Amino acid sequence: MAALSKLLAESRVLELESSDREAVLEELCQRAARVMDLDAATLLAAVHEREALSSTGFGEGLAMPHVRLREVKDVQVVFGRARAGVEFGALDGAPVHLFLLVVGAEADRGSYQKVMARAARFLKGEGSGLVGCDGDLIEAVLAASESY
Repeated sequence: MAALSKLLAESRVLELESSDREAVLEELCQRAARVMDLDAATLLAAVHEREALSSTGFGEGLAMPHVRLREVKDVQVVFGRARAGVEFGALDGAPVHLFLLVVGAEADRGSYQKVMARAARFLKGEGSGLVGCDGDLIEAVLAASESY
């Protein structure tokens, strides 16, 4: 499997403008739908369904919303940063600054799980540096994801 950096590209890294949970999910799904050629409403509904089970905010300012869809052929990701932080219902109650939306193929659970594991290691390992990054966020995310 390719490095996480191969799943990311300039068009998949964004500074989030939204300041609340709902708007952040919509912003991430809109970008993902555009770059993945998916229906944004379908993707957002699936993400909401998953979030209703439990928050994907796992603490330390990090969240990894994720879904599997039959319309998707390969696992894909979109990264977003909310500098001010967003109340997201994270396990530790802290605001979330970094989001990595993972969208996988319904039929390929194995690849999806591998990307999820890499993505979690990436967020935990590189999160603090990316939250405070004052330089080019895209460049920083792509460089940091090389070894994951």
